Amino acid sequence: MVVMRVGVLLDEGRIPAWVSALFAGAWDGLNLQALVVSRIGLKQGGVLWEKALASRVLSGISWLEQWLFCRSKRYQYLWLKQSIQQDVQVTLALSGVLQSSGKIHFLVEDLRKIQALSLDVLLVASDLSLDLPLDDLARYGAFTFGIGETVEGNTTGALDSVSLDLCSAFWPVYHRHATTVLHLVKLADGGMKQVILAGHITTAPTMTQNAAHLALKTSGMLRVLLARFAVRHDQLGHEISGGSAPIFVQSSVSLSLLKSPSIWRQVIYLFVTANLMLGKMLQKILGRRWRWGVGFMRVQDWRQADITLLNCIDNPSHHLLADPFVFHHRDQAYLFVEDLDFRQGKGRIAAYALSETGSERIGIVLAEPFHLSYPYVFSVGEDIFMCPETHEVKDIRLYRATRFPTDWVLHCTLMDSVSAADTSIFYHGNRWWMFTNIDSAQMGDHCSELHVFYADSFDSPSWVPHRQNPVVFDARRARNGGLIHEDGVINRVFQVQDFDRYGAAMGIAKVSVLTPDLYQEEVVRRISPDFLPNIHACHTFNAHKGIVAVDFLRCQKTH
Repeated sequence: MVVMRVGVLLDEGRIPAWVSALFAGAWDGLNLQALVVSRIGLKQGGVLWEKALASRVLSGISWLEQWLFCRSKRYQYLWLKQSIQQDVQVTLALSGVLQSSGKIHFLVEDLRKIQALSLDVLLVASDLSLDLPLDDLARYGAFTFGIGETVEGNTTGALDSVSLDLCSAFWPVYHRHATTVLHLVKLADGGMKQVILAGHITTAPTMTQNAAHLALKTSGMLRVLLARFAVRHDQLGHEISGGSAPIFVQSSVSLSLLKSPSIWRQVIYLFVTANLMLGKMLQKILGRRWRWGVGFMRVQDWRQADITLLNCIDNPSHHLLADPFVFHHRDQAYLFVEDLDFRQGKGRIAAYALSETGSERIGIVLAEPFHLSYPYVFSVGEDIFMCPETHEVKDIRLYRATRFPTDWVLHCTLMDSVSAADTSIFYHGNRWWMFTNIDSAQMGDHCSELHVFYADSFDSPSWVPHRQNPVVFDARRARNGGLIHEDGVINRVFQVQDFDRYGAAMGIAKVSVLTPDLYQEEVVRRISPDFLPNIHACHTFNAHKGIVAVDFLRCQKTH
């Protein structure tokens, strides 16, 4: 195992949440060194009383949200103003001299101490303006994490490299943005910055949850960077950038996204957030909930399907049906779905036999002590297999039909110790491929990252990760919603996440390049939740031999 030596340059007066998450969640192969810049003797700028009061109010809101919404263990990194001594054992204490330019200049002996550590990577977590020869302090250079702003629904037009705090988490929630843009940035001498990896993560419903998600996701992004360095031992190049052209910007850009919100803005935020939470409580009191349903139709070509003509299947009482997959066997069409009983809060796999006139429920065909969904079914020769979602037990499992469609046994575990959702397996180009959504930060987020693996066998225990993983890092199209593989053409169905709405819409992307080193896809269709009356979301679309199946979301009573 290659051990990567990583130094973290910290400001003595403040420790960002992502640094707390990093030190608390260190993993094998990572050697962390804390380099602390002392604020002793540095001038502190005056703070207007209005800003000071607004900052106090923002901290108070965060405390309230922590108490109300952030009690689970995954939010343990929320404390944004802890002392260094509480979390980090200091490796080097550095002194700085404040220059007239406002930058902190370091003494030669301090630089020599850093170089003596033989760091592979230097992470900059200080909000001080530093005068450092960044290119010479670590083998692969200096990096930081930044928050960005979406421009025209696509890329980021500007970034701030150290503002992963409450302010940066506040504005995406305030504006109800579907995603919050997070960057991994390479720093260079002269104030140049290069965006190495940019990801869109789903914006959480509250500011404090969003801050925690940003803090946790940085750990996953760092894993990506260090894994690539550890495998290649090469200098930064196009292969490190995840296949996307790097973005260059000159120093930080002032964004309204990053400014401290005024008290008036915070009052508006409190009102809107309270209204959102009260609406959810009222809906529950009235006995109504968001409930998925499924429908199917026969078509000549799935590309021309008019899904306004779906034949909808009635949900059993107190149940929802979702994630429909069609499979034909001996001239009979079957529909496999997630069947979740609200009273148990656990999904199982159910099957329906489809006919020209409708459907007949066969019943539950696969159940486990844990949650099951996304029943991806495929065949290999005469055998039929199912790869359902089993992220609750942190593995990817493959089941084999002993008597189709009712009896299934565990065939093997494809991967363990991984939190993955919505896995699709298929044969293409003399290899078996796996598309799956991995929660790299262990924060319950399976919507932001699409990972690709390949192997020589469909049931191999050793799947090789794609060189560009995650090949898609965007909650607006990363999560799988099905796969249509016909005549050598791969069409990946993807989910579109929105603010506080899982599976708000979906689309279809044609995979144009798929090799162990390259992945490219092109969006060819988008599907909005407007094809049936009173539906609010849709997230699964599948087609097999002339039958299309879709799911949709309604707000209704469960009985």
